[in-house]
Amino acid sequence: MFRVSFNSSLPEIFIFFLTIFAVFLVFYSYKNLKIKRKNIFMFLHILCLIILLSIIFKPEISLNISIREKNPLYVLIDSSMSMGIKDKNGKTRLDRVKDILRNNGYLERYNPVFFTFGKKLKRISPEKIKEISPSENSTFIIENLKKISEISKGEFSGILLFSDGIDTSPVSKFNGISNVYCVGIGGEDIKDMGIIGVVSNSPLYEGEKIKITVYLRQNGFNGRKAEILLKREGKVIKKNVIQLNSSSTSTTFEIGPAKKGIFIYKVEAVPLPEEKILENNREEIFIRVISPEIKILYVDGSLRWEYRFMKRYLESDIQLQPVFLVRIGENLFQQSEIKKIKIPQDIFYKIEFLSKFDIIILGNIDFSSFSKNELENLKDYVVEKGKSIILTGGENFLKGVGTSPLENILPVEITGKENQFINQIGLSLTQEGKNFPIFEEFPQFPEVQRINRIEKLKEGAICLVKSIGRENLPVVILSIFGNGKCMVVATDSTWRWYFGSRKERKVYELFWGRIIRYMCRVKDYLGIGTKIPYISIDRRVYGKGEEVKVKFSFRKKEEKFNAFLITPEGKRKKLLCKNGKTTFSVLKEGIYLIEAENGGRKNIEYIVVKENGAEFNNIERDEDYLKKISKGNYIRGEDIDKIEKFLKLKRKRVRRSFSISEESRKYLIPFLFILLNICWYLRRQNNII
Repeated sequence: MFRVSFNSSLPEIFIFFLTIFAVFLVFYSYKNLKIKRKNIFMFLHILCLIILLSIIFKPEISLNISIREKNPLYVLIDSSMSMGIKDKNGKTRLDRVKDILRNNGYLERYNPVFFTFGKKLKRISPEKIKEISPSENSTFIIENLKKISEISKGEFSGILLFSDGIDTSPVSKFNGISNVYCVGIGGEDIKDMGIIGVVSNSPLYEGEKIKITVYLRQNGFNGRKAEILLKREGKVIKKNVIQLNSSSTSTTFEIGPAKKGIFIYKVEAVPLPEEKILENNREEIFIRVISPEIKILYVDGSLRWEYRFMKRYLESDIQLQPVFLVRIGENLFQQSEIKKIKIPQDIFYKIEFLSKFDIIILGNIDFSSFSKNELENLKDYVVEKGKSIILTGGENFLKGVGTSPLENILPVEITGKENQFINQIGLSLTQEGKNFPIFEEFPQFPEVQRINRIEKLKEGAICLVKSIGRENLPVVILSIFGNGKCMVVATDSTWRWYFGSRKERKVYELFWGRIIRYMCRVKDYLGIGTKIPYISIDRRVYGKGEEVKVKFSFRKKEEKFNAFLITPEGKRKKLLCKNGKTTFSVLKEGIYLIEAENGGRKNIEYIVVKENGAEFNNIERDEDYLKKISKGNYIRGEDIDKIEKFLKLKRKRVRRSFSISEESRKYLIPFLFILLNICWYLRRQNNII
């Protein structure tokens, strides 16, 4: 921005027009003269005029201009182990950074300050750059960018980051820092196959199958076959052979039925010829199998066939502890098992009694005679306590539920047609059902004798099983409320599967067994988040010597608990927690278990400690990540010759003012006198008076 002002009592507009008028007079006086060098005369007179007016009115000229900041350029050099990966010429990624800095004097004009980083920043002198080695077993790019910003308090012209983008730090919120420039190092054509992740269905119930899925990435081995081994206690227990047809693939191991206990499995990708990096070919995983005693309250409206066969099945499963109540009067229920417990007269009246059970099954119940308070308790049992209710079909199916508190948790809309039956019908899984854990690899359903009519589902409800036919009515529907769940099974004919062939009986046991175990999943059964805390770790893999931060938390009300650390040698150490947080250091490789315990209930998490941390899990240069943190200010190391165009460092606007002061006036007056004399001399030489 350009601005002219005057240190005079006269209005600026008057001075402006006076100047224009004076210049016009000079121009006009020379207009009709036919002399040589007329333009020189005109210029000299106008210059004299401007100097004279400046002496009188003392103008001040202000300019806003953009200049490059003189603050330092911070140069961050990644010195983690992944920067030690070599190209075909035997040069490491870090060597290439050193070459760039040695051969590029362009950076010197920006006052560079050098740092190395892995987990922590370390300032180094330019002379020490040649001594840097790739030794850090973790890379915290985001954290170190934040730290630079804090150290400098934002007083920097830019941050130039040299890295392969392999960030092993926990995911953290990053709002971005301005003027970050990333130079991506890597991109070598290296033949490699590595394990980038292993997941399982742990914790799981005894008798279920252990499922371990291994995720791999490869480069340069398209069309080749690879052997993936699953080991326990040093012995190979399974081997999968996979075809490497794309850059990423996965394979799943199934072991079962699982027995109660805690197990450590090792997954290993057998190295292929020409592989240079073997550190990412192995991974360990922790599996926990528990033997539950799922407490079930089964309340039925009558001694019907569905009840009798369900009772027989529930009693036969050693992992279940059922209590059976059959309605024999309007508000009168009778226990039908040998080992009886104390039952309140109004069974739904006290939420404390209901909370003793993990699942409540309600079969063919007419709810009309129950009080609003009792039905409110059933709703709170699901919504507040995080437990599960299953409602099964029959002649009184959902009778008396409409407009009651219980209706709020149903996955279906009450239309009044729920007691209507459709006879002799087949069942099939919906698309959602096929992808749901209950019905994974589920056999074909036998036909059912009848189903209750359900015409409309609530928003958010999940239909898992439907009828086959013209109407395709929903049969098994689920709604979820946090940890709590409500399921409707709109038939009273599944007992015929149990009574039928061996194959049909297997379907019956699978159907109800999976439903019950889903409605009370392992984490629900253990009370994770309610009785014992969630255990939060910032990442799965650590390097030796790192500090591990652990957070324990509850969904609502906090309970007392004890925390322990179990080392790879099996040593058990108590962890001291403050405000639900604790830290510890890991000094040896292997699996560490973090345990939270309360009244016999345990939640267990694990971390894996490696010599090199997660540095080699994925060795490819992560260009997308570097582009993201630099907001697009990214170039590859191969294009470093373009750095002058690429590096547009922080600039600031400054105000520059120029004015006629008392000091400068004493120089202007003699200068004006000299100019006037030159003009007079030239006029005399040209015979101009």
